[in-house]
Amino acid sequence: MITVKSKIKKSFKKIFECRVCYSKELVFILSLGNQYLSDFVKGNPKIKKYPLELVICKKCSLVQLAHTTPPAYLYTERYGYRSGINDTMKKELAEIVKKALKKKFLKKDDLVVDVGSNDGTLLSNYKKGVTVGFEPVKKFAKASEKFCSYSINDYFSYSAFQKLPKSIREKKAKIVTAISMFYDIDSPNNFLKDITRILDKNGILIIQQNYLPGMLLQNAFDNILHEHLEYYSLASIEYLLAMHNMYVFDVEETPINGGSFRTYIRFKDNNKNKVSSRVKKMKEKEKKLMLSSLKTYRDFASRVDKIISQLHDFIYQKAKEGNKIYLYGASTRGNTLIQSCKFNNKVIFAAVERNPEKWGKKIASVRIPIITEEKARQDKPDYMLVLPWFFKKEFLKREKEYLKKGGHFIFPLPKITVV
Repeated sequence: MITVKSKIKKSFKKIFECRVCYSKELVFILSLGNQYLSDFVKGNPKIKKYPLELVICKKCSLVQLAHTTPPAYLYTERYGYRSGINDTMKKELAEIVKKALKKKFLKKDDLVVDVGSNDGTLLSNYKKGVTVGFEPVKKFAKASEKFCSYSINDYFSYSAFQKLPKSIREKKAKIVTAISMFYDIDSPNNFLKDITRILDKNGILIIQQNYLPGMLLQNAFDNILHEHLEYYSLASIEYLLAMHNMYVFDVEETPINGGSFRTYIRFKDNNKNKVSSRVKKMKEKEKKLMLSSLKTYRDFASRVDKIISQLHDFIYQKAKEGNKIYLYGASTRGNTLIQSCKFNNKVIFAAVERNPEKWGKKIASVRIPIITEEKARQDKPDYMLVLPWFFKKEFLKREKEYLKKGGHFIFPLPKITVV
């Protein structure tokens, strides 16, 4: 593992210009108030609240947070999301590599880079090539060592890339992947500038992230969190890519994480791949959704307010009736939902979690203790509110015995459903 200490900003800030086009015409969409950062802790450390507010740029239509939280506050060694824990996510990452290899044949010594490599699950699917992962969380960078040729414990940058051995850094990457992390970047232009310096002229960049239309259509306000600084559509990411002589030659929607889209990107002067008809179809779909209209977002905000109110009333009523209620999945995104609904450890007694690193800790924002799935089955809660609601099929299959014995799952989105 190669450890690099990059200089990163450590101050919370309000933005006054768009992160992509630098326009100062930012228009308010909605606010979820001041919320605690997502964290899982032991004891009762003092934690701070920060605003969660969405704005849209009138010039390029990028939806984004009105504030930036320093990465140092978010990606600590307590950071809990692990790709290899969830079967659905493992299959998704394997599929990404499979699709990448169909579009780009790899030779034995070709360079492949994964930005935000987490525990190395994606890189483990490559059977050839020199594989490099960039991961700022030390424990994950360490875990990914067994799956890649080089694991860089740092945020991706061209300067961090230069820490690789000379024989490697002189190569150009044939494939670069950035999965569920591109929207976390405060300076997407700087990021892409560095990507263009390491990407082969005939190489491909694959970015997969939450899809703005998916968030709107599924009322997925839990996707609004301090980590996610931008909320991209195909139109807004194409606007950004054009500034770097790049464009999307193929795109796919995937239901992962409540609705994501995967963009396959190349340099404009690369004619190796034809532009897929899927790109045109998605552009047409986005036009119908009126993603540049403020009314689209006002309507979304109105639906979110209604769901928050309904879910709050439902849970508090069930608790008042004497029901034992747990959370299912101590997820980062769920932190937004439980704070927005004003839940606490007096109405929800525990959070059930599969990741052993979280056991024995508490959800920092609400002090709800985190327990194992086995302990939850012993406790037999009447209801479990599912925070990673987008893994519904997997959870229903895994917990069929709990449901058969009279337990209930509450799926909060896209509308409240009790199973």
